[in-house]
Amino acid sequence: MSLEKLFNDYINAGIYLKGWSPKTAIVYRRAFSSFQQSVPEVMSIPTKAQLETWVVSRRKAGVTPAGINIYIRAMNALCSWLKEEGHASENIRLKQIRVPQTQLVIFSERQVQAILAVKPKRFTLIRLSALPEKLVAVTRRVEQAWTRSRTQGGNAASEVGRRARSRQS
Repeated sequence: MSLEKLFNDYINAGIYLKGWSPKTAIVYRRAFSSFQQSVPEVMSIPTKAQLETWVVSRRKAGVTPAGINIYIRAMNALCSWLKEEGHASENIRLKQIRVPQTQLVIFSERQVQAILAVKPKRFTLIRLSALPEKLVAVTRRVEQAWTRSRTQGGNAASEVGRRARSRQS
């Protein structure tokens, strides 16, 4: 049986027996189409080497690691289904690619001061401007409690909680 026929059976089983949403089927079809374009000689059950060749071709094509991981999950699911249905002798699983952490861009001290220096005139903007001021105040209190607890060997969370309870009473 051809891989394309097996894939169509897999999609139908997912939609009608497992209750997949139509969007899930679309993502799985895109992954399979990408696999077919990258490794056109595959006619039957894919091998791990063919799947790895496909991943390399996607990386060379400039697909992001997160995008490739979506495709890898889709193809891993297909390979699991092939094993469950008895079409494959072993379950082939690809490891996902490590996605690099992106650093959040934070405000400089000068930018924070500029934001806090704005004095709005309208009531709604006054309420809105209170939010960053409160956030800065809470952050400073947490940082102070954290620093104090680290120097005294205590627990920062219990210190913050103790201070919050003392303010409420």
